[in-house]
Amino acid sequence: VSAGVGKASKSIHIEPKVGGAVYEVMYDGKRTEWGQVTRFEAGRALAMTWHPGSNADAPTHVEILFENLPGGCARVTLTHSGWEVWGARADEMRGGYDSGWDFVFAQRFGRALPGS
Repeated sequence: VSAGVGKASKSIHIEPKVGGAVYEVMYDGKRTEWGQVTRFEAGRALAMTWHPGSNADAPTHVEILFENLPGGCARVTLTHSGWEVWGARADEMRGGYDSGWDFVFAQRFGRALPGS
């Protein structure tokens, strides 16, 4: 068992440019690669390969689109695709991420939204 299991990371980074790195800095300063930015349009779209800590040779793909709505609101659409790279584990992995993305947006980013 790793001594760092259960310890919070220091930070997550997304370099805002095509080709930019997506990575986590662990509690001990170690950098873990998560993917690479494939599309970046400030305020409109972000897409990246996705392999947080594993499967770097066959990543999935995440695309996030931002749409301004009337009243100062925005719609955020996240599409996570490419599950076939996981073969027989594709359904299991996708199921974990379906609930995981809900947690990330509702619990981690929801507090930053107006009216939260």
